[in-house]
Amino acid sequence: MAWECGRRAPGGGRRWGAVRGLLAGLVALGLAVAPGGAVAQRVKGLRPGLGAKAVAPGKAVTPGKAAALKAAMAGAFGRSFEPDAADLNLVNAYWLAWLSAMIYPQNLAPLVRGVSEDTLQRSPQRFEAAFKQVAEPHFGPQASYRFFSRTSGELYNPEAMVITTPAVVLVVFRGTDKLVTASDGILGALVAELGEWIVTDANVLPLRAVGDGLAGKAHRGMKESLDVVRGALRDHVLAQGKPVWVAGHSLGAAHAQLMAGTLAAARAKVHGLYLYNGPHPGDRDFAAALDARLGKARIQRFEYLDDPIALLPPQTTVSVLLGGGRLPFASPLGGFGRVGLRNVFRKLEGGGALLRGAPERQEGELDRRNLGRSGLFSPLAICYHNPHWITAGLYGQIPKAARGPLPQPLSLEGLPGCTPAAAETGRTGKPFEQQLVEDAAEAAGEAVAAVRYEVDALLANLDGHAIAPGTYRLRCVQGGRYLEVKPDCVRENGCGVQLGGEGRGNTRQRFQVLREGPSYRIKAAVNGRSLDMDRGSSKLQLWDGNPVGGVNANQKWLFYPVGAPADRRYVLLNGATVVGADRRVVDAINADTNKAGGRVTTGRPKGSDPTQVWVLEPTR
Repeated sequence: MAWECGRRAPGGGRRWGAVRGLLAGLVALGLAVAPGGAVAQRVKGLRPGLGAKAVAPGKAVTPGKAAALKAAMAGAFGRSFEPDAADLNLVNAYWLAWLSAMIYPQNLAPLVRGVSEDTLQRSPQRFEAAFKQVAEPHFGPQASYRFFSRTSGELYNPEAMVITTPAVVLVVFRGTDKLVTASDGILGALVAELGEWIVTDANVLPLRAVGDGLAGKAHRGMKESLDVVRGALRDHVLAQGKPVWVAGHSLGAAHAQLMAGTLAAARAKVHGLYLYNGPHPGDRDFAAALDARLGKARIQRFEYLDDPIALLPPQTTVSVLLGGGRLPFASPLGGFGRVGLRNVFRKLEGGGALLRGAPERQEGELDRRNLGRSGLFSPLAICYHNPHWITAGLYGQIPKAARGPLPQPLSLEGLPGCTPAAAETGRTGKPFEQQLVEDAAEAAGEAVAAVRYEVDALLANLDGHAIAPGTYRLRCVQGGRYLEVKPDCVRENGCGVQLGGEGRGNTRQRFQVLREGPSYRIKAAVNGRSLDMDRGSSKLQLWDGNPVGGVNANQKWLFYPVGAPADRRYVLLNGATVVGADRRVVDAINADTNKAGGRVTTGRPKGSDPTQVWVLEPTR
């Protein structure tokens, strides 16, 4: 076929040049852990990625070991891959994930002597030769390779490698990457960095008929991009006359779905469709038709933690997202279907790492593993779009005795878009907030007795299970008096709070507790101002609500339960002091707890201190 243009592939990370700027800004705001912090130190102490067992470049290998390694690799694919597998097969999944990672030039180049990543990006011929060089020891000399890459006038540029073995044909698609163009300067750089993102990924409307006898409509850019090579690719695969397995990562997973439908419609025996961190190219009608044509169990989707790309395009229509229900007009976007079965990695290794046949993730669900599980895009979650995570995760799921003939997964060290905190979450499954709390407790060296600041209690805040939003009165356990707004400054910013006696009709004792992301805002019902800890003096006051995230932590509060849930007793920790030794909680002055007008401030948390424990009494 005619190769018109090579491309630069990010392998799931480098495509996010624009996102990297956002990540940098978030790190500057303190949302990520500083490289020298405790989290970073723990990451450095973890063992390298599973791929670390592979021989390091330049390291000497004895002739005996080299011969043994070559013998183990020879024909490994044919001995371990199951062409007739009808449902989830972890070894097959690993082979296809490894190929989906190796189709990116920057992952391939380090394994080939004398060729650069740039060369592989610009020359499809050299890429095909290099891919064969790396794959042939595993597939044997009888396998053949053909790389399909063509750039249209609209800058669509799909890419796929077809590997034909004696028993099966594999079709592996590459995801979104960097376009190589003849343009120089700023314009050329913009086209290279954002070209495929704009032309293909973001080019959703109008939806196009899927065609090939399949029902439904498809994402415009994804379909028209595949159309550039669809016919030639179909004809080449059909000419082999063998069972077919189709796979891809990211945009490649979307292309793989559409191509599997084309091949099945042409009566090819599509035995498996494995998709890695992929978006969803067709509507519900298409998804149902593809499930019916291939068999749902033959379509296996893999996601790692909360990779945001696996949510796109949305299942929920725009009209539902904006209106909370169906609106009288049709939504132009949304309602995209999910094919096959969903498999989710919750961490890298160990029990519960892989959740098979997981329920679909809905837009807006509080199912985040980073930054309070809030919002559609968690800034740290793009780390898990790198194909390395799923590849390493699948390798860990295969029994050690069966790993011998398999190629080593790529290392997880230094992945694009991965902060130290995100990397640790990826390995251990511990949410970002849990790392912060563990670091804070370690730094403070606190041993709290009756009031225990446990990780699970914090996560209850993050999940929204700590307390139900509503209107409450806050009663101090010691003395039994209620938190109230001072009467002489109700309408002023900076007004303080104090202790008051029983007064159910006293509106100054009513506070609205509102959930905001991973924490809560406490607003005085009498004036709508937020309970605020002065950053300088640490005193409690009421102030107009600050809506700016990242700088309003002193108006956020976390609720730590004390005793049984039915007791509704809590310690209130200020959000600006979650990290560090100088944590602050709402604290009544000991000598004033039996006085009307008694003082209330913030203090360092202490074990068994009833002046820091507050009972939440629901009220109207």
